[in-house]
Amino acid sequence: MPLYQPLNQPQMTSYFAQLFPERTNIRLETIKRSYPGMSRETWWVTTAWDEAGEVSRERFVVRLDPPGGCLSDSPLEDESEVYRLLHPTAVPVPRLIVHEGRAEWLLEGREFSVREWIDGEIEPACLRDGSDAATPLKIAIVKEQMEKIATIHALDWEALGFGAFLPVPSDPANCAKEEVWRHLDMLDRHAQEPLPALREIGRWLLDNPPPAPARIVLRKENNGIGEEIWRDGRIVGMCDWEGASLGDPALDVAVALNTTGKYWNDEDALAYYNEVAPHPVTEESITWYRRFWAFKAACALHSGLRNYNSGRDRRVQLLTLGCLYPVIVQTNLASAAGFGERS
Repeated sequence: MPLYQPLNQPQMTSYFAQLFPERTNIRLETIKRSYPGMSRETWWVTTAWDEAGEVSRERFVVRLDPPGGCLSDSPLEDESEVYRLLHPTAVPVPRLIVHEGRAEWLLEGREFSVREWIDGEIEPACLRDGSDAATPLKIAIVKEQMEKIATIHALDWEALGFGAFLPVPSDPANCAKEEVWRHLDMLDRHAQEPLPALREIGRWLLDNPPPAPARIVLRKENNGIGEEIWRDGRIVGMCDWEGASLGDPALDVAVALNTTGKYWNDEDALAYYNEVAPHPVTEESITWYRRFWAFKAACALHSGLRNYNSGRDRRVQLLTLGCLYPVIVQTNLASAAGFGERS
């Protein structure tokens, strides 16, 4: 199997022709893959067609699982449903045009989705400005991130229907432990070697849970610079919802502090989130979820090796990250948990 599989251009041309039958002589002008696309493939497609003697164009985003499937075990159809449910809300997301699962249109057997293109940038230019003058702009970027996360957390996920396809924690007090159990189960099903240290870290997380959140919320999980579309200092499109989940809002904040938050500082960024969010989160919860996030990534990346070893997905990243990252995480988290320290 080749490492890089371009989209089947004739098939995609036919697909867009049946999707927009009113567009004469529709064709694909450009196809570009977003890098790195570890969890799912994202393709940027420009279509063109003839209209009143002129050439019209429209860009789209095509999303599909890699050949071995999504590392998080989350169905692409669930991610598509997240876009559909969120689009009418205050959360800025691209409009889902279609989720395609019909057998005659599958791409090498894979379902895919098509969503609208939103103009913008994935990294605001001010973040690369090292001058003191850029500091207020960077702080404003962090505030914008926290405001949008708070907007997600304020949604009535039950009324919107997210509980119909996302796992619902049994209650706030158990949501952290249930997440750890899910990832230990992932290792049971997919891991390519025993990984006793990683499993012991999971047990430590179970034995040292964070405080229960005030309420269970909808979470994006994959948030921060590189996961959203920005324009003029504002988030205009929140993308990459393959990790969408229900649980403690502290996880989202912890992930954001590790990415966007570095352009301010943890204390002030957390205080600002607590100012604009419906319910505050604690520093203790942030610390726990930072450790859980590393544990979760190690479980997913190592489990991804099954696809490499089986030949379903021969990307070198899977081999490198799947072997190296769990070792780094085990070492760092074991140190944080105090394993091996003398009493």
